[in-house]
Amino acid sequence: MEALQMLRAREPDLKVDGELQADAAVSLLVGQSKAPGSQVAGRQHAHISETWPRATSGYKLLERLGGAAAIGPFLQGLAKPANDLSRGCSTEDIFSVAVVTALQSETA
Repeated sequence: MEALQMLRAREPDLKVDGELQADAAVSLLVGQSKAPGSQVAGRQHAHISETWPRATSGYKLLERLGGAAAIGPFLQGLAKPANDLSRGCSTEDIFSVAVVTALQSETA
């Protein structure tokens, strides 16, 4: 919750929410029920998780069940840009992550 408070303080106009269950994040009907008053429930565009296993399972579910394009996960806190790919990734996934990693190297 501390990260959410910091983000809201820095970007007060950004539509962001705290923890949402995956179904509430992508389904308007479920989002209205589970997170009434949320500006993003049912309209998730980005998924951020605090642990690697939760991030991996969450984005894979959203990608496969929702027909979404998922790029990532992206690693942070390393001296040089490095990112990861799933064993089940497509050639498009490899290309997208390579482009992001190259862009990250320009700002590192």
